[in-house]
Amino acid sequence: MNTHVRSRSAQAALAAMAGLALAGCGTAATTSGPSSAAATSGSAATPTTSSGSGAVISAASLPFPVAVGNTWVYASSVPSVGTASTVTDKILAVAPTAGGSQVTESYHDSLSSSTTHSVYIFHSDGSITFPLNQVSGGTLTTSGGILLPDAAAIASGRPYKSVLGITFKETGQQVHETAHITVQGAGTATVTVPAGTYQATIVDMTMAWNVSAVTVTMQIRDWVANGTGTVKSEASIHEGVINEIVSTEELTSFTKG
Repeated sequence: MNTHVRSRSAQAALAAMAGLALAGCGTAATTSGPSSAAATSGSAATPTTSSGSGAVISAASLPFPVAVGNTWVYASSVPSVGTASTVTDKILAVAPTAGGSQVTESYHDSLSSSTTHSVYIFHSDGSITFPLNQVSGGTLTTSGGILLPDAAAIASGRPYKSVLGITFKETGQQVHETAHITVQGAGTATVTVPAGTYQATIVDMTMAWNVSAVTVTMQIRDWVANGTGTVKSEASIHEGVINEIVSTEELTSFTKG
């Protein structure tokens, strides 16, 4: 990312949100509609149990395979600066919690010497919530969380809107911003990545906030395959007349625990 034309807060938010799927925990944000669409005969049946975890995951959720030991490996790239790395996500624990299941996951980028542990929540109504993570070089805190609606809501294509308060602190100064988030299904598509070819559900998330007089918009598109989870993710940022793809991730392998 070109730091000469990006605000530091935009960089922070982007760094924290580029991993949309399986990225953290939090309280559900308020949406413009119900927290989940009514279950249909094809999308919500008897809840399924995660093998090896003892936790029940709603069948109404998007089809992320949740079980201890499940491991995803991605080829990650940042085209704007020409970097490439390997990202590894692994589920460490699954436990019942009020109104759903809590999933703890590790995240490691081969360019980093540290491993991040995150927690996210599968709710019994099929929705999933997660927050932004801590950002290296400063602290990003939020009020509210990001809501991923259930599978039926994603399939409907209806936009779900929420508002997230962001405070970013760096070099002793705090920046307070309000981000407007929209999550929306965009149909299905066949996608080919190093791990294979998948029929995937497309999930789009847009996050917009103001920096001085300029509106910064970040867009994340995920391709989610039944039984595998996220197989591809692409993040782009728009600031004024600048439109730039800032990160991509493609699945290279998925191993069940």
